[in-house]
Amino acid sequence: MISMHHKRVLSSILILLLFSLNVFAQSSDGQVQNNFERELNNARLVFHSTYFEKASTLFDLLIKEKQDHALSFGYAAMIDMLLYRDPSKNIQKARSFSVDTDPEHLFTMALCSFAEGDLSNCELKLKEFLKKYPNSKYGMHILGFTQNDSGRPEEGLKTLTDLISREPAYFPAYNHIGYAYLGLQEKEKALKAFRVFYDNDSLNPSALDSLAEGQDALGNYDGAIASLSRAVILDPGFAYGWKHMADIFKRNGESKLALNAYGRAKNAAGMYGADFVSAVDKEIKLLKL
Repeated sequence: MISMHHKRVLSSILILLLFSLNVFAQSSDGQVQNNFERELNNARLVFHSTYFEKASTLFDLLIKEKQDHALSFGYAAMIDMLLYRDPSKNIQKARSFSVDTDPEHLFTMALCSFAEGDLSNCELKLKEFLKKYPNSKYGMHILGFTQNDSGRPEEGLKTLTDLISREPAYFPAYNHIGYAYLGLQEKEKALKAFRVFYDNDSLNPSALDSLAEGQDALGNYDGAIASLSRAVILDPGFAYGWKHMADIFKRNGESKLALNAYGRAKNAAGMYGADFVSAVDKEIKLLKL
């Protein structure tokens, strides 16, 4: 028989063991959560740097890790739209999983509206979100480029320069500052902004694509082609870069080079939707007339 003393000792050991297991479980859960938050922030930064091909892969991984994470589905819907894919499934999931008590609820709803092409509602939701969270760099960034895309580059420029004044290290904003300046026909300022974006993210093919946009706007044809060539060397699957190059060749009367680049755009479009390929096919047909 086990004595009362031994029973007390065993009981104490069992309590300590259970306590240790609980502490370990809580620690493990916390580590998993911290890892997820770190991976999420990295994926968001890649998205806001407009490297949508890489962001697509990163958000797919996050969704596998947390299959009810509304914000990840919201970003995935935006990526779908920007890569010419059908965003409807990811929009539906984002809306079904998002709840009013989630701090990112309004932001997620704004992403869904953008993915649907409803820029007005996206802007409305972002402004509501920013009333609650005025220091959100991601919220201000999307508000700024939504204003650009809505044909109001002067408002977009103000939003984005305000963002940079608050967050000087947030380099993705310079990309859309550049596009705001292009919308205002201030081409030199646009190129300067694109260079800041590129200098801070030189391995991002999208930064080279934007740099080419600024160079092309100022008539630097060779510089634009060189930038785009570097972009597709960095990522041969960057179909946007091939198409941009083809568009420049076409506009400059270099039909054979344009046809070659359009063909490469089609071949590189594995992550893009059918609408992208259809748009490229249309350009090819026009060149062959």
